[in-house]
Amino acid sequence: QDKEGFFETYAVKTPKDLESFYSVFANKEGLIYRGVNEAKFHIYTSAQRFWLTDNLKLQSSFTYFIGKLLNKLKSDNTIIEYLKSTDVAYNDVLGLAMLQHFGAPSTLIDFSLDLNCALFFAFDGMKKGNSYNEIDDYVSIYVVNRKSLDNSLLPNLTEMYAHGMETGTKMIENIRAEK
Repeated sequence: QDKEGFFETYAVKTPKDLESFYSVFANKEGLIYRGVNEAKFHIYTSAQRFWLTDNLKLQSSFTYFIGKLLNKLKSDNTIIEYLKSTDVAYNDVLGLAMLQHFGAPSTLIDFSLDLNCALFFAFDGMKKGNSYNEIDDYVSIYVVNRKSLDNSLLPNLTEMYAHGMETGTKMIENIRAEK
């Protein structure tokens, strides 16, 4: 019910419901997908979950927390030397991707162009609920139309990619100042 205010929701309760869902969304152009194995989960990045659940918000700002992670990564000579040896220039988006890949907190969220991939992640490790709350028996598949995304997102990501954390912080501050 919490998600209905933000997303269209479809309850899949039978194999026929799943076939219908799949036939509508699997071959549609311009969609991206995310599968989550517990429907009650909110869409948080691993860094947001870590920052919130470990009460780091009492110690520092979220931006400071992410900056500290990236600075630690940038100061690792082994990583920097490896990237140089492969002619890959370090930037903060690459750093966030590396953090995410190796299980460290990151601000990135995985989406896929393939519904089958999202379905795998939704059902991999799913546990039937051990409670009386019906939501524990569901997974979530988020379907996003890429055309509906804000057109300014790509240039902002490109700028952040080129200039790193400082640019991202300034962009956030500018957005907050406009409100």
